[in-house]
Amino acid sequence: MIRVLHPGYYSTIQDMGRVGYAHLGVPQSGVMDRRAAKKINAILGNPMTSALIEVGLGNAKFRFESPAVIAVGGARFNVSLNGTSIKNDEAIIARPGDIVYFKNPLQGVWAYLGVRGGIGTKQVLGSRSYYTQITPHQKLYQGQVLPMGKLEDGLVDVPSSVICKEMDDHFISKEIQVNPGPEWSLLSLRERAVLMQSSFTISEMVSRMGYRLKQRLVHHLPSILSSGVLPGTVQTTSSGQLIVLLRDAQATGGYPRILQLTSDAIDKFVQKQPGEQIVFKMF
Repeated sequence: MIRVLHPGYYSTIQDMGRVGYAHLGVPQSGVMDRRAAKKINAILGNPMTSALIEVGLGNAKFRFESPAVIAVGGARFNVSLNGTSIKNDEAIIARPGDIVYFKNPLQGVWAYLGVRGGIGTKQVLGSRSYYTQITPHQKLYQGQVLPMGKLEDGLVDVPSSVICKEMDDHFISKEIQVNPGPEWSLLSLRERAVLMQSSFTISEMVSRMGYRLKQRLVHHLPSILSSGVLPGTVQTTSSGQLIVLLRDAQATGGYPRILQLTSDAIDKFVQKQPGEQIVFKMF
C-alpha cells in the first residue's frame, strides 16, 4: 500500500483512460503523457494499461506501507527516496516506511510514480482514471491509502533491463506536429499563414482539460454547431483565443476546430510549462 502524505498541487490516479463513452458525454481522461506512462510500465514489467500516480507540478509526498518495485518518470523533477535523489526511468526497490518526494519540476509539468503490479484502485467504466463526477475523488488527498496490484511471483526484485534513456527533444523542441482540423478549410490563406508561422506562448491557464495560448488569432470564422472534439483538438473562440484540448476535455465543443495535434505531439505539448513557446508544424 501507498499512503499519500501530501498530494501536491494536482496528483491523481490515471491509466490509459476511458474509451467508448463519448456518446454519453464522458471524457476520455487518462495519463497526460502516454509516452512516459507506457515507458514506466514497460520498465516495471506491467501491462501498458496499468494505473500510475500522476503528479502535476510537484510538491507531492508518498510513503510506502509495503515493499514494492517502483519507477518515476515523465517530467524531470527533483525526486528523492528518503532524501536521496533518484533518476527517471529506473526500477528501484522501496521498503516499508520509505518516502518518495516530488519536489519541483526542472523540465515539464506531469510526472509519474509507477509500481510493479500497478495501482489497484477500483475501476469505473473500465478505467481507474480520476475524473470529477465519474470517480469518488477528483484528486488524491492527504492520508489516502492506495492499494497496489499483486506481484505475479510474489517477490520484490528489480527487473532486468530497467534503465531507459529519455530523449531531450521531448522537452526542448518547440515544434508541435498537427493535422488540419475540420474547420481548417474555413480559414483564409492569411489566417493559415499566421497560425503556422507564429510562435505561441503557453499561458498560466493550464489544466488537465486544456491549455490556453497567450497570443490570439484574428480570424473571420463563422460560428458552428456543437460538434465532437478529441484530446489534441485546437479550438479558437470568436475573439481569437486558442485553446488546446487535453485528456479531460469535454466530448463536444462549439468553437471552430482548426488543428488537431498528433498523438506524439500531445505527449510533447502537455510537458510545456507556462511561459514556454511552441510552433505548430504540419507535415
